[in-house]
Amino acid sequence: MYTQELKDIAESYGLKLHLYADDTQIYGSFTDDSVDDMETRVQKCFSHIKAWRAKNFLKLNPDKTEVLVLRSKWDNTHGPKTLQLFEDQEPKTVLENLGSVNVSATARNLGVIFDETFSMHQNVSKIIQTCSMYLRNLWRIGNKIPKDSKVKLVNALIHSRLDFCNSLLHGINEKELDRLQKVQNAAARFIYGNRRRKGVTALRKKLSFLPIRSRIKFKVCSLVHKTLTSDAPSYMCESILARQPTGKSVRRDDDQTLRDVETRVHYEETKKRAFSIAAPILWNSLPLTLRETPAGKFKKVLKTHLFEEAYNS
Repeated sequence: MYTQELKDIAESYGLKLHLYADDTQIYGSFTDDSVDDMETRVQKCFSHIKAWRAKNFLKLNPDKTEVLVLRSKWDNTHGPKTLQLFEDQEPKTVLENLGSVNVSATARNLGVIFDETFSMHQNVSKIIQTCSMYLRNLWRIGNKIPKDSKVKLVNALIHSRLDFCNSLLHGINEKELDRLQKVQNAAARFIYGNRRRKGVTALRKKLSFLPIRSRIKFKVCSLVHKTLTSDAPSYMCESILARQPTGKSVRRDDDQTLRDVETRVHYEETKKRAFSIAAPILWNSLPLTLRETPAGKFKKVLKTHLFEEAYNS
């Protein structure tokens, strides 16, 4: 709780802050014309934080300090290459140790790898690399363990990584989702000991495995349900709004419908992936009976609906 003051410091310079245990993230938005203004605000903010940390007997770690500039994939300017973190009046020793930081092409955020265009390509590649390593090792002992144990191992080692923060994968390039689907297909073949590349849809259905795209939709809709039941952080609750009935409305007033954000034609794919835009679209596509399901049964009913949608449609 003693680091709560950092939020006030960041907000005083027009920046926002997230605290995750011992991980502190400062972020803000800027345009091509306001790069210098952003750098000035970052300098003043970090100088203030440095003074606050020194007062509280803390120290900035240069090895764990990363700067990432998110941009459009159509933007050829690529933003600044380096970022000066402290003002010029700081001592030279500070500037030498943590004065100028190179802008990274990727940065790890709570285990998820972000890239500068938010394509999630590097993160998908890392997931595939890790899962492939586990599958190679599992094949070595596959003929010595029963099927039930194989399912548990796949859920623990493969699905846990495919599902980790997978809501961020909504709307990414279809080729990336196909790469992840191949990993799940390989896991299903391992469970049945089938190395041949035959149709695997029937195997996934027998195992009650939701496909990758359905698992992503499951995560997003689950987050919406938590948000509507006030069991989510305030910044998520503020990003979606329930439909407000009007006097002329002929629909039910309690149909659990979210208000769609008016998306413009020129909105990029990355912006359409935002929770405030994607969540209402996915949530409103669910049947009314499902949206009205009590919290204790919602996930079970949602998985059943998505399973039937994936394999019986």
